[in-house]
Amino acid sequence: MTVTDTGQPACDIYANGLNRISVTVFINPIDADHNSVEVDPKHLAANTWLINYATQAKLNRDGSSGWCYTDTPNQFGAIPNPSTTHEAKGDGYEVTFYIYCTPDAPSDQEIGVLVHTDTGKDVYNSDSGDWHTPVTFTALPTFTYKKGDITWDHEPAKVTSGWCLAHHFYLTCAKTGHHFVTFSVDGYCTGDPNLDGLMGWQLTGVAQDRPGMKTYQYFYGAYAWWREPHTRKDNQRVSYFYAPDPYDDPFWDELEIYNKSSIENERSLSCTWICHQAQDADIPYTPNGGEMTEDHHSYSPKIVAYDSYGNSGDFWPDAENLVPDQGEGPKLDIYDYNPHP
Repeated sequence: MTVTDTGQPACDIYANGLNRISVTVFINPIDADHNSVEVDPKHLAANTWLINYATQAKLNRDGSSGWCYTDTPNQFGAIPNPSTTHEAKGDGYEVTFYIYCTPDAPSDQEIGVLVHTDTGKDVYNSDSGDWHTPVTFTALPTFTYKKGDITWDHEPAKVTSGWCLAHHFYLTCAKTGHHFVTFSVDGYCTGDPNLDGLMGWQLTGVAQDRPGMKTYQYFYGAYAWWREPHTRKDNQRVSYFYAPDPYDDPFWDELEIYNKSSIENERSLSCTWICHQAQDADIPYTPNGGEMTEDHHSYSPKIVAYDSYGNSGDFWPDAENLVPDQGEGPKLDIYDYNPHP
């Protein structure tokens, strides 16, 4: 048995329940005369277990505490501090499992194997068993990302249609040796595809009342481009406005999003701050069947960022304060706590 991606008998792992490290068990079935025999790989895997090398006790299969393993990989399979990397090699059939552990797991664990044969005999790779080739895992303490561990840089967005002012903000990992691989976003508009990703807005500068609505001069909005994979789009619709009868002609702006390299896009979450200033027409304030039924609103957005080992951090973009002070640039702050509980 060996660590699949390094071919080594030892490995570090983060004790967060998400970091899953692949191990490969090599099994060469033989008959009573020690001749190799063919078996169904699925049958072999179903009769193979990972065990505590010292005690021969089975590890928790698909468990939720301590040292566990499963048949299924996830996206957090990176190995912390790998010393060498080469393909695992061995004789016979290969059975692959994925080790993980939770914060309550003992810091070190030697792992062995139990195989139940068709003759009824149990064959152990353990301290007191038939074979003696354990894999040793060392649990590293998990940690939580805070604001000091990220970058929140911004740059002007390319407007491909319309006349808004827009800046993209990028949430990326600043911790050496780590990078984010996936993001979970909650708190954005889900009731209208034209407002997809909208985390909040503010309408300012009352122009005039019209029949059935008020109008405003400025729309400030914040968007999170949450869909994965993060791929380039040249015409992402933003600042979409409905107008009630008789002003029933909607209007919007369009932006280019995720226009960096594929690696940069994958490792960052892009959010966008928008300022749309009314030109020939005023910005309509609904109710008119759309989502905007008030002049300001926040969906209380929250972002969870995960690195390649499954360590994570919670971040809250402030979608309630989007209007910059006089002379300031784009305003979209982010916190590692909820600023508006």
